[in-house]
Amino acid sequence: MNYSKLTTVQKAVSEIPDNAIIAFNGIGIIGCPEQFFIELEKRFGKTHHPKGLTILSACGLGSYNKDEDYMDKLNKPDMVNCIITGHLTAFRSFFSRIKNNTIEAYNLSQGIISMNYREAAARRPGFYSKAGLHTFLDSRHQGAAVNEISKKKLVEVREENGEEYLFYHTIFPDVCVIRGTTADVNGNITSEKEISLTDSLELAMAVHNNGGKVFVQVERTIDVPHNPKDVQIPSQLIDAIWVSPNQKQSNLQGDYSPYYCGELRAPKIEINELCKQDIERISPQIAERIIARRAALEMTGCKSVNMGIGIPLLVPTEAQLMGISSDDSYISIDTGSMGGIPVPDLFGASLNPDAIYNMASQFAFYEGGALDLSLVGAFQVDKNGNVNVVGNEDTFVGIGGFDHVTLSAKKIIICSRFRVSSGFTAENNTITINHGRADKFVEEIKYISLNAKYLRSLGKEIKYITERGVFEFNGDNLVLTEVIPGVNPRTDIFGWLPFPVEIAEFLKPMPAVCYDFNAKYVG
Repeated sequence: MNYSKLTTVQKAVSEIPDNAIIAFNGIGIIGCPEQFFIELEKRFGKTHHPKGLTILSACGLGSYNKDEDYMDKLNKPDMVNCIITGHLTAFRSFFSRIKNNTIEAYNLSQGIISMNYREAAARRPGFYSKAGLHTFLDSRHQGAAVNEISKKKLVEVREENGEEYLFYHTIFPDVCVIRGTTADVNGNITSEKEISLTDSLELAMAVHNNGGKVFVQVERTIDVPHNPKDVQIPSQLIDAIWVSPNQKQSNLQGDYSPYYCGELRAPKIEINELCKQDIERISPQIAERIIARRAALEMTGCKSVNMGIGIPLLVPTEAQLMGISSDDSYISIDTGSMGGIPVPDLFGASLNPDAIYNMASQFAFYEGGALDLSLVGAFQVDKNGNVNVVGNEDTFVGIGGFDHVTLSAKKIIICSRFRVSSGFTAENNTITINHGRADKFVEEIKYISLNAKYLRSLGKEIKYITERGVFEFNGDNLVLTEVIPGVNPRTDIFGWLPFPVEIAEFLKPMPAVCYDFNAKYVG
């Protein structure tokens, strides 16, 4: 082992300077270098350093388990002054500070942050993209700022050859903390047990070329060299490595699954049973299953399909149970995987992925128009068909890769409950409508994440699937095109909308396979 690279996590955190930009490569609850957060909190408690930090994270990094909410360990007065991330959910302990304007917060999108690392590695000042045009990312709107105190100019509108683009200014990170699996005798890193690579190589190159510190947490070391084709991060880029023998593949499920990282492949005969186990484990509500099964019907005839976080992650599992074969589509996740069946409650993981690769390449692929279909969620939808996935003054979610996958796809499917917590209750063979507790369809939204008129002007089809019915955007208005049997459009849909919508000339019933969970799709 290259012992000059091997250190303790305590020594590593002692080398982080004040005012550093620290970047991470994990995805939510996947690939978390947990020892780093524990020891950085301890150091700050003893020395009040490092302070004035900026956290840069494409996907956000944290846990659904409050006992393992590692980002919360950094929520100390003076420790972190700025957050730049694609997913805000992991920063929930910071929400009150964001709301009260005591910390800068930017919801720069996942794909843009990912591509940023490549630009930072090449020491380029910025890059052009159409992702984010006419949304809250656009400098003519909020410019990715989530609150009033956030004044950094991260993006600006520029014109090239008569076309509008957003020019994103490069952010140069000073420190990065990366998760790998094994360090070899020379200090090279492989990721054989990791669910995702995200941007470990690009991030390490960016920090190295910026004169910063590249830290890597691994599960183990070996005394022989790796096959060079297996190496994800060459030793030359790394400043320090520490070992955490009990690191988890993800913080949601403690058990390691070789089917998620590609070390083994689940036999085809077992896939249906594994999908049933997923449904039993997460126990989705009736509304979620109806939405997912209706969305699954949109997959037929689409070769290149992206699945977003939330209800869309249920769609491939329901499609499998409905008899819609995943072999007919190439399902991808924006974090950098192709093929397989996404795990419904573990965003970034797929059962039997065909390929796992870096995230920046995935977003470049998407931005070029690769997708036939994108299935995404929604926090709110307004009267103009625009979608907000960022959040509101009380809670934040984050745009993630939403801007890229909606820009790329020929057909966009919004999967959302009709109202917050709305759905159906089944008891004694009787179905009761639950009207929920707040509107999801609203007059106006603060953070436009999908600009419906702009995307329709590009020729894209946009549908909104809820448990009560399906809407389409015709370029001017929302149109109700389908209703689930048992729902009265006038009282159960129009009566709960704060704005008028059109109704299709031929209003169709939602297909029975969507609400009969034992039924099979017949194409």
